[in-house]
Amino acid sequence: MALSPKEALIVLNLIPGLGSIRIQNLLEVFGSAELVLSAPVPMLERVPRIGPAMAAAIADWANCTNLDAELACAEQHGVRLVTFAEDDYPFALRRMSNPPIVLYARGAWQEVDDVRGVAVIGTRLATPYGRVQARRFGRELADAGCTIISGLARGIDEEGHRGALDAGGRTIAVLGYGMGQIANGPLPDLPDMICDGHGAVVSEFPMMMRASRTTFPQRNRIVAAWSRAVLVA
Repeated sequence: MALSPKEALIVLNLIPGLGSIRIQNLLEVFGSAELVLSAPVPMLERVPRIGPAMAAAIADWANCTNLDAELACAEQHGVRLVTFAEDDYPFALRRMSNPPIVLYARGAWQEVDDVRGVAVIGTRLATPYGRVQARRFGRELADAGCTIISGLARGIDEEGHRGALDAGGRTIAVLGYGMGQIANGPLPDLPDMICDGHGAVVSEFPMMMRASRTTFPQRNRIVAAWSRAVLVA
């Protein structure tokens, strides 16, 4: 099966347990995602952090991933896929040491988000005072032209996003799960409000991937990289 460069990157991102750091290592050695997927197991095993089990999974990518189903699921949910090799990939994330290989996205980011992004983050178990202040900061920062970056979780994250929307400003939500899980998430109404001309909702995870202990720290590095400042409420 012949894959385009974009499709090959998406397939690498779909391989369970591989992750952005290992994918970067593979690309540095082989030069392209297509060559990674066609490499024999012994060559794959020589790449740093790629052991026998992971090398076998990469070589067997046609059986352990389903590109057509993933693309169909994305289309069904109105999600577009942008790889880090494409021109419209966010500049702020391109500068990361381990950028997300693929961004699943709804809505749109703008150049201003790279230069005026401010993260508003904090606990899910926020006090009433904390909620009020997070929403106030989100509103006033957005009114001043900043883009509010947060994680679409209940509590402080939610109030930061809603504050930006109160001001008619911009906000970007970075998910700790796949875009296909939004309806099962804590705030199913908020993504539509954000994507209606006020920013974007993004994830680096495959469409139907559920949240776990590891996905939220991965999400947090994107929030931090997209922000010039971080406000913790």
